Amino acid sequence: MENSKYTALSNKTKPNKDLLQYVLCNVGKDKTMIDWGAGKGRHTKVLRELGYKVWGYDPYNGKDTPDGYTNISNRLPAEKHDIIISAYVLNVIHKNLFKKEIILAESFVKRNGRVIHKVREDADVRSKTKASNEGFYLGKKGSIQRYIDKAEFESVGYSRNNTYKIYVLEM
Repeated sequence: MENSKYTALSNKTKPNKDLLQYVLCNVGKDKTMIDWGAGKGRHTKVLRELGYKVWGYDPYNGKDTPDGYTNISNRLPAEKHDIIISAYVLNVIHKNLFKKEIILAESFVKRNGRVIHKVREDADVRSKTKASNEGFYLGKKGSIQRYIDKAEFESVGYSRNNTYKIYVLEM
């Protein structure tokens, strides 16, 4: 997630509607969540307002606090959670770190839990990634940006939920 330190969006950026709708329709409010790579907390804040217990985690944009339930913490929680969500995190890491980051996130989900990833899949990202010899391109803030296709997620056991345009792994 090292490159994500350059990509945290402003506090004015709205959360992704598809990701939020999936959570509302498929996750009970009795479940605990980690917003993995929360940035400035756009998803964390909305989910908390909706009554979910969400640990906001971002190693670069979080505060040095052991309380990720009221803040965005730069620390991971001590306990596993029912649900892990990540929004636009995997697009900003090199392909060779993709599996490592997914495995780390999965290590914080409880048995019978779920890991949910939302990634950028727009045509602009796809064409810029294909045009690059590196497999990624540099974003506006100096971060890498890359397109992740369905096959890359399927190679690590995830399936695409086309209704909500997300990738999900049931543990």
